[in-house]
Amino acid sequence: MNVILGYGANSHIGLLHGMNKTIPYLRGQNRTQKIEAVKNSIFWLNLLLGLCASGITMTVSFFVPDVYASSLRIIALCIFFQQIYLYLFCSLRAENEFGLASKGTAGFSIISTTLVVLFAMLFSDRLSGALLGIVCALVIVVAYWLLKSRARFTLQVDWHIVRENFFVGLPIIIVGFIDMIFLSIDRWLIAVKLGEAALGYYAIGIMAASMLGFVT
Repeated sequence: MNVILGYGANSHIGLLHGMNKTIPYLRGQNRTQKIEAVKNSIFWLNLLLGLCASGITMTVSFFVPDVYASSLRIIALCIFFQQIYLYLFCSLRAENEFGLASKGTAGFSIISTTLVVLFAMLFSDRLSGALLGIVCALVIVVAYWLLKSRARFTLQVDWHIVRENFFVGLPIIIVGFIDMIFLSIDRWLIAVKLGEAALGYYAIGIMAASMLGFVT
């Protein structure tokens, strides 16, 4: 489920990376009006792309074994809210609101950890409970950022701006996507080849290696 969520984070197809580069450049030129046009255009298109990725995941959930179906449906919600979270995070960084961005990411770490553990204990399906914890954490942080930043988005999509940002962000997302494939290929092999016991031993090895790396 984490692998699917990770791939879903790239559903913005590089637009957020482009926005990260474009807004500081426009800010240096004092082109406030175009900055707003960039933020509005990328927000609405990113929302649409997130909705499409979420819809695809939801549709796939009806064609997989029952053991994965409910989890995939929750992941579909995660992907949608994750796109809003990523947009707001990128927007705050581009606007030099590093304090607010840091509070949100730190808060997400704390809230998601707490809710994942709590919901996993409360729900009979522990995986679904944990994933619902992630959804709730995303919603809480997104609401916090929207309230604190007082962000407002005019319904505006300038396709020239979208195209500019797409080509700026495309090389970055390609490199990131290749990196994600290499990092997650072991998980795909695990899902296909390993049973529960073998997966447990594998996970223990990863945790032990991480702890040793942290200590050293």
